[in-house]
This record gives sequence, structure tokens and C-alpha cells, in this order.
Amino acid sequence: MATITLKIEKSALWSHFVHYMQFLYWCSDIILNDINSKYIIIEPENKSKIEYIKTYCKIISKNFNVTFTNKYDKNNVNYKNIIYKTYSHNGLRKICYFILNDEKKKDTIMNWFQNYNSIKIKNLFLNTSNCNNNIKIGLVNRKRNRILTNYKEVCNHIKKSFNMEVDITYFEDKSFDYQIKFFNEHKIIISPHGAQLCSIPFAQENSLIIECVHEEWHPYYYFPGLSHSSNMYHAMICDDHSVFPTWWSDNYINKKRNRSDNSKLNINVNIEKVINIINKYLKNNNKLESHDIYLI
Repeated sequence: MATITLKIEKSALWSHFVHYMQFLYWCSDIILNDINSKYIIIEPENKSKIEYIKTYCKIISKNFNVTFTNKYDKNNVNYKNIIYKTYSHNGLRKICYFILNDEKKKDTIMNWFQNYNSIKIKNLFLNTSNCNNNIKIGLVNRKRNRILTNYKEVCNHIKKSFNMEVDITYFEDKSFDYQIKFFNEHKIIISPHGAQLCSIPFAQENSLIIECVHEEWHPYYYFPGLSHSSNMYHAMICDDHSVFPTWWSDNYINKKRNRSDNSKLNINVNIEKVINIINKYLKNNNKLESHDIYLI
């Protein structure tokens, strides 16, 4: 039996919850591709230590031959047939198509699951055999920043247009189980850009993820990449996509940095755009025309 060591490139900073979940999903994807090997996952000391990550790691350790450590010394390991794999942020880039104004444009996405084992990960954490196929819409808002300010109006228009109630929630004080179950119980998820979207892989297959972003910061390769590699449909709604593939509009450039500051500004989403993409999805039997990324 081979021992596979999974680690992060030295140049990376991984204290941010979302960035650390990138690494953990990458590790899980590799493990599920070869469940018979032994794995040593080397964690950096500055990793995020929130409950979501602790629970995720606990379940992975329980189900597979996995050891988590941040004090690994390869010179003191007695295992034979050691294979080393290093996570590289840039190594997960993949070419993908984006649809903007009915035109296909090519750029890169973050391919979170290179072996496309997200369904196996979902089945490991959730009993998907009891999944309710009724169409439900969930809205995950935020409390401190990147708040979807007109969420009540969005929900009212959805009710008026489709006669469907929208379940509204916040994840800041919610458990890991609550977060992944909320995604799995709703076929359409509306949310501002943010860490709460890390639960995308736990949504039902071919769910519609509607990511609402501000002109000041809209990373095209990031959560769209998570949806794409998790077999979801993804629509990113922004007031200005004319700058694609740049992640920010000209009005928000800090000239000293030659980019936006990512100030986590609140978002007032275009409600008509939300209604139109939901309508397109529902009318097409809960599908979009392709798994390309829709920029609206």
C-alpha cells in the first residue's frame, strides 16, 4: 500500500477559510480517487480553525486512512513507497467558457475537483438517497459585509413571478451540518460572493447557483470554478461585465496597487436579472443550455 503525502506549496498563505477549503477539497478529491492508499495531510500552522473545517477533517479521518499533521518530517517516516503531491493554487487553473451577451468567451476557472469526485464527497457527508426533488429556492445572505441589501425585494419578486417562497438564512453562526444541508435542500441558491459558497459541492446535482457580486470585486475564476467542477449551473450577476476577464471595474482601481482593494462592498443586485435566469432554468426543466458560466 502506497503512502501519499499531500501538502501545500510553501509560498501559499492559508489562514483564510475559503483558501483552506480549496486545499481540503483537493485532498479529498485525490483520496476518493484511490481509497486504498494511506494519506498524510500536512497542514500549515496558520490554517483556519473554524468549526466547519474541524468537522470536515474529522469525517474525512473517520472514513479513510488519513492522518492530519503540521509537524511532518519526511526524514523520520518509516513508510515505503511514499508519493509526494503538492497543492499549487495556479496548478488548478483550467480553461472554461463564459457566456456574456449570448457570446462565448474563453478564460480560466479554478478547477477545485480535478478528478471530479465532488459527488462522492457529497454522498460521504449526506444521505442523498432521501433527497427531496421538489424545487426550493434558498437565499444565503451575509451579516457583516457583502450584504445583499435588497434581498427582501428579490424574494418578493420571486414570489410574485413563480409563486415560490424563498428560504432566507445566514451562515455566520450555523454549524457545518446546517450549512451543507441547506445547500442540499434547495435546487436554486442565491447568494452574494463570499465564504458561504464553499458549500456548493453539497447542493443537488445540476442545481443553479446565482452569485451576486459588486462591480468592485468579481473574481470570475473562483466560485464559478467550484460550481463547474461540482456539476452545477452557475450564473454571476453584476452591473458591469464589460471588463471581463478583469475582476473589477475601472471606477474602483487603486492606482497604487493597479487593482481593486476588494473592500467587500454591499450589493444591490439587479432583480430583473435574477428573475430572468431563474425563469430560464425552470422553463428548461431545471437546466441551463450548458454548464458554461453565465455572466449576467
